[in-house]
Amino acid sequence: MFRSKYREMAWWLMFVGLLFAFFGACVNFSHIIIVGILFASFGIILLEYDRRVAHDSNKS
Repeated sequence: MFRSKYREMAWWLMFVGLLFAFFGACVNFSHIIIVGILFASFGIILLEYDRRVAHDSNKS
């Protein structure tokens, strides 16, 4: 289903981050919201890394 292991991990990180952020918002616990945002951010970073590796881009 996924083109690479990085892409699969990135989507899982974003999904878990969304769950953490939603749970933290429901119980009004800001530390969990921050953890959720960090998980989602790492997922986005992995997706960008996967895109650069797939296109063999050496530019930053």
